[in-house]
Amino acid sequence: MREYIPKYLPAHKYRAALAAYQGYEDMIDEIKKIDKDIIFSSPTYRGAGGVARPTEAKAIKLENLKRELERQTRAVEQALVCFTDDERKLFDLSVNHGVRYCDMIDHGVHMSKRTMERRKQEFIKKIAENLFLV
Repeated sequence: MREYIPKYLPAHKYRAALAAYQGYEDMIDEIKKIDKDIIFSSPTYRGAGGVARPTEAKAIKLENLKRELERQTRAVEQALVCFTDDERKLFDLSVNHGVRYCDMIDHGVHMSKRTMERRKQEFIKKIAENLFLV
């Protein structure tokens, strides 16, 4: 199936914004894991010469990763706040679950096809703006 790339965003920015939404739940779980790892895990030490701070180095890497994940989840959350519950349901069904327009009515989404497409475009563009891609 052909991948839809809109004209309002370059392909790589569209994919980055879409990936941020698709990975939203996984990113939240990853942030929780990182919080536990920072506290409870011990670093792997590769005996190189000189004084090493393996615990500090690992904590810094985990903190940087956590900061990036939090930035992406915050961008998705800020975009979701701008839309109604029906529109959020539309985004979840169409982007995460691959439900097509003809099946949306069965899931309780009552919008025209063009309105659905326009709302989805606005949503992806909002995520891209929040991620400073636009």
